[in-house]
Amino acid sequence: MNTMSSYKFPPLLFVFLSICIFLFGISQKLNVPLVESDWVCLSAAENWSKGINSTWLFDHPPLYPAFLAVIFWIFGMSLSVGRFANAVCILIAGLVIYKFTSQLSNRAAGFWAVAFYLLSPLSIQGIAAIDLVDSSLLPLGFILLFYFINRTYRSSGILNIALVGITVTLCLWAKVTSTLGLLLGILSYPLINHYGLSRAWAKVAIVSILGICMFLITWASISIPLWGMDSFSLVLVTPFSAFAVRLPNGSLQPRLLSLGLDLLRIIFWFSPFFLSLYLWKIGSIWKMKKGGKPGTLGLLTWSSLFYTLGHLVIGGTNWGFPRYHAAILPLLAILVGILVQPIIEKLTKKEGLILLGSIFGLWLTYLLLVNDPLLFFNLKWKKALLFGSEPFSLIEEGILQVILFLGLPLLICPIFIKIFGNRGVKESILLTLCVASLATIIFVDTKQMYATYNTFYQYGAQEKEKVAEMVSRNVKAGELVLTTPEFVYQLRDKEVPWVPWQVWQSSETIYKSIEEMKPRAIIVGLTTHTFEQLQWILYNPTIQLELNRHYNMYKLGTYFVWIKK
Repeated sequence: MNTMSSYKFPPLLFVFLSICIFLFGISQKLNVPLVESDWVCLSAAENWSKGINSTWLFDHPPLYPAFLAVIFWIFGMSLSVGRFANAVCILIAGLVIYKFTSQLSNRAAGFWAVAFYLLSPLSIQGIAAIDLVDSSLLPLGFILLFYFINRTYRSSGILNIALVGITVTLCLWAKVTSTLGLLLGILSYPLINHYGLSRAWAKVAIVSILGICMFLITWASISIPLWGMDSFSLVLVTPFSAFAVRLPNGSLQPRLLSLGLDLLRIIFWFSPFFLSLYLWKIGSIWKMKKGGKPGTLGLLTWSSLFYTLGHLVIGGTNWGFPRYHAAILPLLAILVGILVQPIIEKLTKKEGLILLGSIFGLWLTYLLLVNDPLLFFNLKWKKALLFGSEPFSLIEEGILQVILFLGLPLLICPIFIKIFGNRGVKESILLTLCVASLATIIFVDTKQMYATYNTFYQYGAQEKEKVAEMVSRNVKAGELVLTTPEFVYQLRDKEVPWVPWQVWQSSETIYKSIEEMKPRAIIVGLTTHTFEQLQWILYNPTIQLELNRHYNMYKLGTYFVWIKK
């Protein structure tokens, strides 16, 4: 190839554009309504920032609300401030991703890894979550942990080893369940590594266990004096109870259907083409094991794969958002950045412009032909089945959207093979996957930025603020509202008591709660309740008779509201 015509595809420029898209995307989500457990962290952080000792009785340690409390103490309490703090965590994680990837490969690969991380809908939409750490502090903690592990592999000084242990402790303080899942992946690495144990890995394993012990000591010394034994024990019970809940109970078919739906959501949140690149890189690293030690890349690959599959089975998605998998996104972005960089770097100026044009053209085609796939998987199918739409028309629509989403890049693959054929079919396919990955990620970003519905938890929810306002006008202080936790904080001026989730377990418990508690208002959401729960309350004759006798019903957006007559 002529050296004068070589063209370094500008990864730094692409990172700049990615940062611009990220900042614009988060600006659209700074003031969206709260969801589910947001009020737990927000209330605690608000009180702590004012010096009030709000008792912590939640199933994860309070590092995140403590972090928010510091932010609120400095900048004042508001939703937008908390969400911007989440965005800063993501940007700092981006810096660590760049430095870490530069050590594993080179600076250009680092730039591509950062671009994939910042552009991901998981990063942009994840800043809206004010409940826990999965899309803010935890990704930063995970990437720091692997960064320090890599430093231990390179130079096993006492400082590097200590930093691994400290980071493990901090990650556990952020979230016990997810950190234990990652540590299981790290500690189980020798089981699939035919080189066996290494001294560096052994030191990492020992220090990780010491980090767990340090967490237990620090958590006990802080939680018991401040909040009591219940607070201390709750975060230790959660990892096991969460696992037990996810074990198959009764019929396996509903669990498999739920698992399949979660898998589809995760695939389209990440982009199927991005995940294809990730799996491609895993395959290449596995092959590399035959010729030499994969080192940190091997550990990173196995740990990320173990975590991703494990949290698919145990965690799934929460109200439409794969929060558990958001924490592992930095590791996936690093592997994809390392994979695509050497191929893109070989492009001539003309080829680079073709690649850019292909990304833009494919993105525009998606906007014209394809609907938001995540809206279909999270809400549209449930709404159609609930209100009697034809199943076959629903299936046809879903299949058509999936075919378009997956099939459009196939149109450019033969063209790329012809253009880049001198480098081989393999590289042409990789370039196609790279273009498809970036185009689909930016397409989903665009759809979500301008959506009139929720685009993270409770995907598709509409008119939540109007529901809260209407209920607030009709409820006096202390009166019961039968709803999910998402409205507790927004109705806090009415001192609305929290109703446990057990109320919604069956049609009998729903009816009994309405009959005995006689709530002033009832709120049910298409995105907050399961299909079975919605069927019970909307179609069960006994429940409907009770509601029609004592309540007036209103339909606002994706919510049903009953106000007592």
